[in-house]
Amino acid sequence: MTWILAEDKDKYRIRNETLSGLSWGLAVALKPYALIFFPYFLVKKKWRSLAYACGLLAVAFLVPSSYYGIKGNMTVHQEWISTFFKSTPTFLTTQDNVSIIAFFSKWIGHQNLSLFFAGLTISLLALLILFLILKGKGLHRTPVLECSVLLICIPLVSPLGWDYTFLMSLLGITIVLRQFQNYTFFWKIVLIVNLCIISLSLYDLLGRETYSLFMSWSVLTINFLFLIGYLSFLRIKKIA
Repeated sequence: MTWILAEDKDKYRIRNETLSGLSWGLAVALKPYALIFFPYFLVKKKWRSLAYACGLLAVAFLVPSSYYGIKGNMTVHQEWISTFFKSTPTFLTTQDNVSIIAFFSKWIGHQNLSLFFAGLTISLLALLILFLILKGKGLHRTPVLECSVLLICIPLVSPLGWDYTFLMSLLGITIVLRQFQNYTFFWKIVLIVNLCIISLSLYDLLGRETYSLFMSWSVLTINFLFLIGYLSFLRIKKIA
């Protein structure tokens, strides 16, 4: 989807908006994580993409009716929503949960206070992404960096953001490494340390106790917030 959005040739605009909408709709149907791109399509005024995505989602919603029947299909979806809201609070302090909500839940311990700080942080992230989009006007292939930030935000914003979903940060890491020479010496060192922590935070290397302690502190959450900062720098400097 990112590659399709980044192709900025006007003669392919209708085709690309159609394909990006269908691919995003399919992604949402498979995993609701992809809903994070909904505000992005709104800000970018990709109405055709949204229309095709909504059409595909409507079909995906109705497909199970062929097996469960319409009433049964509604029941299945209602049960899924109910299970999600009931089970989510019990997983907020699980060590493998790397979301921002989980981060504050682990460090603060007070539910309402944790939700307040998490909501504030997520709101600031949303404003940052909006700023990056506006700052990208006039640049070439702007969706590449913007989508890379959104992909990193998926496990951070989702209440159940598991550590393995940070695999979606591959695009962002690639961009940062390709632009490594544009950072000052100090920030190059910080980046290297940051990436070493990310890549070496393995159970097999750290062992049971150290790994459990590392994950219970939600260190990875901070690591990837730093990565968003590096990507933001590139947009602010009009480099990417």
